[in-house]
Amino acid sequence: MGTITWTEGTRTFSLEPKAGQSEFHFWSGGKFFSKTSTESLVIPDVGGTYYVYYDTDGVLQSVLNQNFAGDLFRTVAISGLCYYNKTEGTLWVASDEQHGIIMDSATHLRLHLTDGYALSIWQGDSALITGLVDGATTYTNTGSGLFEDEDISTMASLATTHPFIYRDGATGEWRETTADNECGHTVSGDTWNSWNENTSGTIWQLTECTNSTDFVIQFFIATNFTPNPIRKIIGQQTYSSRANARAGLKNELTAIELAGLPSSESVFLYAYICKRTGEVEDDGDGNDYVDLRATKGYNLPD
Repeated sequence: MGTITWTEGTRTFSLEPKAGQSEFHFWSGGKFFSKTSTESLVIPDVGGTYYVYYDTDGVLQSVLNQNFAGDLFRTVAISGLCYYNKTEGTLWVASDEQHGIIMDSATHLRLHLTDGYALSIWQGDSALITGLVDGATTYTNTGSGLFEDEDISTMASLATTHPFIYRDGATGEWRETTADNECGHTVSGDTWNSWNENTSGTIWQLTECTNSTDFVIQFFIATNFTPNPIRKIIGQQTYSSRANARAGLKNELTAIELAGLPSSESVFLYAYICKRTGEVEDDGDGNDYVDLRATKGYNLPD
């Protein structure tokens, strides 16, 4: 495996031998390749999530997530992953996609499409959140957590702040806010909490919750992007009453639109109800939030 570098301003992916090593190597299309110097590739100036991989001739290529067919997973050597926001010129990058040869390609494809990015059962109560309680406008932290992307492990450290992510504009590009410990997000100049509205089914925007009865369901999600693997998602619809929001907790997870993000490289952690004031609202059964860590392979402690 080599050392990966992403250069945001030029959209450049580079892979070079690790310090003290003379080369890195891989198999693609049943052929062995060895590289002794830095290899680089510039991803297109088109927004979206890209996989970078070595093709069967040992040449670096990139492809949008939605065009990355299963046949490629079984054939090529995947190396890197990024999300590019064309409007802002920003990159969210994954630390590594260099999966090892011990895992065969068919198994990799199956795990990628089923388990995807998962919270490990080996590290105690992984990524436990504290301070997210009824009536609070801020939380305390998320604990450390071990996440598994098939045979690649990532450790998320204890974190007291996280950015919100949301969709914006005609193409629904993903943007992120400055990291904070707020339960809700209020746009500068607004009074109340925002939700992520898809207006007329075409334009995404942040919309202020102007009605006193507005409730939004927010999420904590973990991805393999760095340096902040855990992020918050701004809810994509409002609920006109506490009862409707509580009922919505049961189905919004399946309704939220993640197009553009590599959902197979993500795992939901928590869902909670947020008032327009940014305060947490319990679920009616005495729970401050819904724990979603068990949705993809994680066994909650007794």
